[in-house]
Amino acid sequence: MIFEVLASSVIGSILWMDRVYVFQFMISRPIIMAPILGLVFGDIQTGLLTGACLELLWLNSPPVGSFLPEDESFCAAVATPVACYVASTMVPSAAAVGLSLVLSMPSVFIGKAIDAYQRRSSEALVDVQESDRLDKCIGKKLGKALVLAFVRVFSAIFILSLALVVLVRFVGPSIPKDMYAALAYIPYLSITIGLASLVRTGRSLRLDIVSFLMGMMTVFAIEWIW
Repeated sequence: MIFEVLASSVIGSILWMDRVYVFQFMISRPIIMAPILGLVFGDIQTGLLTGACLELLWLNSPPVGSFLPEDESFCAAVATPVACYVASTMVPSAAAVGLSLVLSMPSVFIGKAIDAYQRRSSEALVDVQESDRLDKCIGKKLGKALVLAFVRVFSAIFILSLALVVLVRFVGPSIPKDMYAALAYIPYLSITIGLASLVRTGRSLRLDIVSFLMGMMTVFAIEWIW
């Protein structure tokens, strides 16, 4: 399992870099990243459900101006290995994803903090006195910034993912079955909340009902397809 977590952390860190630092092909989105990481564990279904939950929860929070939203891509890289491990050893996908989201949700703030720190440290790589010859050293400075960003995010993803996997390995079997049954509803609620944030323009019970039904239908469709 350590090898799978390590491989997932490497791939997740590379995909996370697409969020800001390289490419920007949108492969850092949870709906893309999580199924790819699920492949490492041979469980695309759990990865897809994890990615769908996180994608919709933060779909209405784009980075605009100086606003830096919580890092759902980082959370996807942490949550997917945990969800796949739980799904392969303990309970069905929905409950595994629910437990993973509960445990890994605080990581959205850790990812945001790492991103903010990386931006500040990248600014410090360029000395004002070097501005007259910046064109000669920009490649070296950029390469150093990218390497540091990868090392930092990989270290954080690997440590958090491994720690949570170890936690659920020892604590998971003692969790009551009724609690797992309740955790199975969390993906449904996550998708519903995400859809509600997109369509809700005011306090309307009708819109709340429509959003709830859309979320339920989406999850049922995912479960039926797989």
